[in-house]
Amino acid sequence: MKTILVAVDFTEASHNAAKYATELARAFHARLVIFNAYVPVPMPLSEALVAVVQDDQEPYIEQRLKDLTEELDPSETIDIEMSKAIGRASDGIRQAARQWQADLIVMGMKHMHHDVRRIFGSTVTALIGKIAVPLLIIPEEASFKVPGSIALATNSDIDTGANSHIADALCEIGHQFRSKLYVVRVVNNVPENGFQRPEALHNKVESLWPEYVYPYGIDVSRSLQQFVEKKNIDILAMIPHQHTFFEKLFLGSQTKAMAFATHIPLLVLPEIAE
Repeated sequence: MKTILVAVDFTEASHNAAKYATELARAFHARLVIFNAYVPVPMPLSEALVAVVQDDQEPYIEQRLKDLTEELDPSETIDIEMSKAIGRASDGIRQAARQWQADLIVMGMKHMHHDVRRIFGSTVTALIGKIAVPLLIIPEEASFKVPGSIALATNSDIDTGANSHIADALCEIGHQFRSKLYVVRVVNNVPENGFQRPEALHNKVESLWPEYVYPYGIDVSRSLQQFVEKKNIDILAMIPHQHTFFEKLFLGSQTKAMAFATHIPLLVLPEIAE
């Protein structure tokens, strides 16, 4: 992992994500790119019904990025770059990820109610399943800790034509921190021929010596939450699978919330390739 890109909007949630990304960059001896996308703000001109675009936002954004950089790494122990762009955040993040050849994108997640649509926000949901770079989503109250255990939640094997680097970030984090990996599939019945190991997925993560577990449950999100709490999971990883499994868990009408998603980081692995 050579380059980590963290997207910030100067909120507490993104500030927390930046601190988490800094510790990751330090552990991997990686370059950290702090990125902000902004839209020029129309300013009222006198009392007339006329608006002009503020022309000094760029120096302001640049100063905010510089201040954040100095706060995150005052001793300049890691390589930090600043980057900014005008436009929608999701578009800017995609472009910045390509420009800096990011191996991982880190974003903050603000805790607002238990509606996961609100928890994730439009920028994150606009990127999930549509970018070939893994996303690490950091809850606002989650501080960095060495991930001793990681759970990869899945309901099926990956497609043979999936992104060949789909599990690279997961494996690099697991190896770097010597994490225990659980591959978790929540089930509500036992097949006659037993559970079959997802071979294509196993081939991607076998270097981590994963343990395959099949907790029973009708409510997938609740069963996952219970597993996360029981095993003290530090990072939850998921593969969107073209949104079917992911949407069922996070965006479906039957599952309005996943409480654990506000407590531990979520690593979204890209099934698509560039």
